[in-house]
This record gives sequence, C-alpha cells and structure tokens, in this order.
Amino acid sequence: MKESTDTKDWVSIGEVSKQTGFSVFNLRMWERRYGAPTSLKLASGHRRYSPQEIARLRLVKKAIALKLKPSHVATMTAQDLAKIILQNENLSPTKLLERQDLEKIVTNIYAWSDQEILGQLEADWQKLGYLDFLDIRVCDLLGKIGECWEVGEMSIASEHFVSSLLETFLQNKWRRANFINSGSKFVLATLDGEKHTFGLQMAATVITAVKHNVVYLGASIDAESIASAVEQSGAAAVIISISEHLDPQIAAREIAHLRSHLPQNLPLVTGGKGATTIRRGIECFSSFYSFEKWIENVLNPKINIQQNKTHNKRDSHA
Repeated sequence: MKESTDTKDWVSIGEVSKQTGFSVFNLRMWERRYGAPTSLKLASGHRRYSPQEIARLRLVKKAIALKLKPSHVATMTAQDLAKIILQNENLSPTKLLERQDLEKIVTNIYAWSDQEILGQLEADWQKLGYLDFLDIRVCDLLGKIGECWEVGEMSIASEHFVSSLLETFLQNKWRRANFINSGSKFVLATLDGEKHTFGLQMAATVITAVKHNVVYLGASIDAESIASAVEQSGAAAVIISISEHLDPQIAAREIAHLRSHLPQNLPLVTGGKGATTIRRGIECFSSFYSFEKWIENVLNPKINIQQNKTHNKRDSHA
C-alpha cells in the first residue's frame, strides 16, 4: 500500500508502542536487526511512524501470536501478513464454514452487491439466532472490514457502504419488534461528542428480542436531554454505547455527568470498545450474551417489583 506523504498523522515510537503492544526496546532492536519498522527521521533525531506502518505492525503482532518467528514476519508487507495469518489460523470445521460465509460477504462488498449481502445477512439471521448473529456475523464482519481497510484492500467508501447496510438491516429488525412489544422502555444514546451509533443498533436488537421497548435518541446527546427523555418516557434503564474513537477522558467525564442527572436507582449501562472503566453505579458489558442475561435475570425482577408497587398504589386508591 502506498505510504501517505502527509506526515501530520505520523507518531512517535512511544505512541507506536502503545498502539501495537510492542515495547520501544523491541521496535528499536528490530529496526537495527531487520530494517523494520520503517520510520521518518526528523532533523531533531527523533523518528516518526506512519499510520500504515502501525497497521502493518498490528498484523505482525497477530502473526507472532500464531507462533510465527519475528525474523520471518518483521519485514513482511501488510498484504503478505494478512495471507499468512489466514493460512496459520487453526479453524474448526464450524469456524471454517463461518469464515467462508464471511468471505462471500466480503466478495460481494467489492462487487457493491447490496442485494447479495442483505440476502446472506438474512440467511445468517435465520440460521444463527440474534445473539450469535451479532457475535459471529456482525462483529466478525466489522473486524474483517477493519483488517481489509488496514492493509489497503478496502476503501473508505466500501467500508461506509457495508456499514450502512448492516445498520439498516439491524434497524429494520429491531424497529419491527419495537412496534409490537409491550415491555419496559430503555433509552438508548451516545454521549455528547460521540458520533458512532452502531453499538446502539446492536443493543436495540437485544432489547427488542427479549420483548422490551427502545426509546432511540441516537448520537451525541447531552446528559440533560437524556435525563429528560428518561423522566418523560418512564424508562427502566439507560443504555450508552461508547466507541474507541471517543477520548477516554471525555467519556469518563460525560458518563459521570450523566449519572449525576439520573435517579440514583435507575440502571445506567455502558458497552462498546470505549467502555472499559467501570464506575460505581454504572453497569458495563463486554458481550451481548451477558447484556441479555442481565436484562432477564437482574433487571426484569426489578421491573416487575416496580410494576407491582405501581399496581398496589393504584389499587389502594381505588
């Protein structure tokens, strides 16, 4: 892949270490020993590394985790690394079939075949069920798209094309269920400054699948507006999706601000790659399986108790 000539996004060796998991010592030793990773030496003597080189190093990290020798993979191109990683992954027959289905979708992305992609997604939805569909198909597909983009095999336009199809597919599923459900309401939003909403679509799919309702606010909503929606809708919980793109300090500040605006006993749930810090009074889930279990085993009894209290009050005034 052609290196970018614009160096404003190039970073220091320390930042490369943070983003790839390789130590600064390793990176320097490899450069002396193998001539890689490649860098740009500034007049000050400091080195800067391109986004493409960081993406390649992530693949090197994955190859080494598969027991490939650093001396063999350190200088490989991103494209060759992607191929050798695929060849060395030990896949079960089931996983192999899943990978083949995934590759079919990727092939149709390159062909801009939206009908073929939607048809495969529908078949997978029927075959896998909604939880495995989210975990096996959606998450794996998003990961594959990211890998293809990192090695230069997929354009930003292609990435947006398939992301839009996925989001539309999930939204159609949960909105159809939302129309007929009669369960408790869940307010869904992202924090002020967070533009990525795909996690909300997946959370909404789980909520409506277990017969509850979604009050969907969408992207970049301030704490006061979320709290107002909770009060007006009588929601049983607030669900916040936090991506890795949102600055962690901003995320921590905004989630604390939101918590202070909500009733103390109202559950506040976070999820997504940016939801790594668990604070007091905030639930954090790393999988949709545990999120569903929380709704069924933890939240539902609370909802039922609250509903019974409401009915008892009404009966006492009757």
